[in-house]
Amino acid sequence: MIAVTGGSGLVGQHLLAALTAVQPVRVLYRKTKPVFRLPVRDDRIEWIQGDVTDSGSLDAFCSGADKLYHLAGMVSYQPGDKEALMLQNATGTANLVNAALAHGVKKMVYLSSIAALGDEKNREVNENSTREPGESRTAYSISKWEAEKEVWRGVAEGLEAHPVQSVRSAML
Repeated sequence: MIAVTGGSGLVGQHLLAALTAVQPVRVLYRKTKPVFRLPVRDDRIEWIQGDVTDSGSLDAFCSGADKLYHLAGMVSYQPGDKEALMLQNATGTANLVNAALAHGVKKMVYLSSIAALGDEKNREVNENSTREPGESRTAYSISKWEAEKEVWRGVAEGLEAHPVQSVRSAML
């Protein structure tokens, strides 16, 4: 079984359209099931209500899953959103990594953001960049970097995982 968070987003809808064309998938949703703008086969979706910020709601979602695509996340550049960004992106990813490890998920793909590598206005940032110390950081950048570190922690604990920072990489 393939499990997907963030199925209502831009990348998530494209992924679900491709996956549900050939197999059933499990999708996490918070309050209401999304309305898709793409040809997603709803009859091939097992819906699980939960939230990545609620670790207890992730057991049913990860149980029996072989592969996990974690595409859910919060995007904001508002200074007052730092706490919400850290909860959704960093803590939510940590919760999902823990659940994946606990339930024997074999492989995880995490869609991060190029912002995780920095926000410096005078430096070109792309998929080959590294995070440079001393650069200015938005709360969004910090939250995505902390989330990536949680994925790498999962790798150190035995999870096969791949954080990617671009849509092109996520669809591989």
